[in-house]
Amino acid sequence: MFSHEGKMVFVDPLRNGEGYAVYYQQDAHSRLEEEADKVIGGEAKKLARQVLVDGNERKRYVIAISAAGEYTQYHGGTVEAGLGAITTLLNRVNEVYQRDVAAEFQLASGNDTIIFTDVANDPFNNDDGDVDANMQVQADALTKGLGAFDIGHVVNTGGGGLAGLGVLCTPDKSAGMTGSPEPVGDAFFIDYVAHEIGHQFGAEHTFNGTTGSCGGGNREASQAWEPGSGSSIMAYAGICGDEDLQPHSEPYFHSKSIEQMRAHMATEPNCGTPLALVNNAPQVAAGNDYVIPANTPFVLKGAGADLDNDALSYTWEQIDLGTESSSPATMVDDGSRPLFRFVAPTSVPERTLPSLTSLLTNTLAIGEAWPATNRDLNFRLTARDGKGGVASDDMKIQVVNTGKAFALTSPVVTPLGAGKTQTISWEVAGTNAAPINCSKVDLFMTRDEGANWTPLASGKPNSGSASVTIPAGQDGTARLKVACSDNIFFAISPLKLSVTQRGEEGGSGGGGALGFWTLALALLGWQRRRA
Repeated sequence: MFSHEGKMVFVDPLRNGEGYAVYYQQDAHSRLEEEADKVIGGEAKKLARQVLVDGNERKRYVIAISAAGEYTQYHGGTVEAGLGAITTLLNRVNEVYQRDVAAEFQLASGNDTIIFTDVANDPFNNDDGDVDANMQVQADALTKGLGAFDIGHVVNTGGGGLAGLGVLCTPDKSAGMTGSPEPVGDAFFIDYVAHEIGHQFGAEHTFNGTTGSCGGGNREASQAWEPGSGSSIMAYAGICGDEDLQPHSEPYFHSKSIEQMRAHMATEPNCGTPLALVNNAPQVAAGNDYVIPANTPFVLKGAGADLDNDALSYTWEQIDLGTESSSPATMVDDGSRPLFRFVAPTSVPERTLPSLTSLLTNTLAIGEAWPATNRDLNFRLTARDGKGGVASDDMKIQVVNTGKAFALTSPVVTPLGAGKTQTISWEVAGTNAAPINCSKVDLFMTRDEGANWTPLASGKPNSGSASVTIPAGQDGTARLKVACSDNIFFAISPLKLSVTQRGEEGGSGGGGALGFWTLALALLGWQRRRA
């Protein structure tokens, strides 16, 4: 696995052993709704919560993985081929568990004794009922060459998954199965196997949708942190119909899943082998709490450090529970439900909400919604050091509906004159009064759609208007931004502005390259989306 142009690329051995398949994550085979999993039991619900993985110790668990005859036949038909496929699978799963949970798996000695090649005479039916058969198969195999193990699983090609909740290191440790007609690649390794093993470690579903496979009782209200289908490993990306956020899971656990898994591991301190690591957990700070206006974008900014100088990656997650959704139209603010999706970690402890892409296109991506009601939004900043050290810190935002959105109102079309004075106007929306109390604003301009922002003025009164000098430069386009000086909310130009050496003289009818009706329709659509 490696990254190319910001996309994850995977290299997997071919079934015939004569080469390798190289593919982007998004090109993996599609998930099927009939492949949705089920969870047995509820032992993990009573466990305490804590998010801190020290980083100086990793737990190694011995895992026994049975293979139904159909799985082995898919990979070549021999015990050796089946064992090789399981090794490839386990290598990928280990990458995730080592990084996020400080856990790893070692295949049990004698695992070849539970890899079956004869479809007609193996002890499995190639369906989710194999989870029950596996418990007996692995118990019997302990007397026939299979070494002792801490967790068991079975793979087949029947589709779907079934796992006991929190069965790691318990008498029901073999209660886990995963199947897919195409049991290869991240669509299988991450979307299913890592997911089902997550259940065995005590993690529950994290999606808040109820469409497609997200329905049927699969939503767990006490852990429904992610809008729609969700996109972390314990969510249901790709199998929730209209509420799908993306085709496949991100290969990362939500911090709340890490909480559950680490909590269950702590209940079995004598299970697994502790491995000492020369490593320290990262340190992270989510920053202050804030009060912001409704229907207004904001940026979360934190900080992190690592004693070992490891390169840290960061996720900002909303951690609110509320009403379930049943369609994209219901994935909006009702005063309780989560509004912002999980996204993969980045190298910077910042996140703009809604995303900058949504703001620049005037269209919210699915899994994002405007905070529109008087409510609290809780967020968590999590840092990973890539070696198993994980730390997090929480902060809170109070949203106040003042009746209007903090918005940039002028200029929205008139060309900007390079090197000339320009008056910028904005809707204050009551943000200069309690409880928001934003008295000063800073103004910026970008020539590259938000990649870089040039300061125009700082500490201007939050009065709704300020004059600035537009930087000299070549003709082109730009956007403006007004941001509260001591808060996290801001407003940006809804449309690109022309920048010319002649200023307004470069436009026609005050609209530059945009006609009146184009502008009117664009702004009408923007306001409707924010209502």
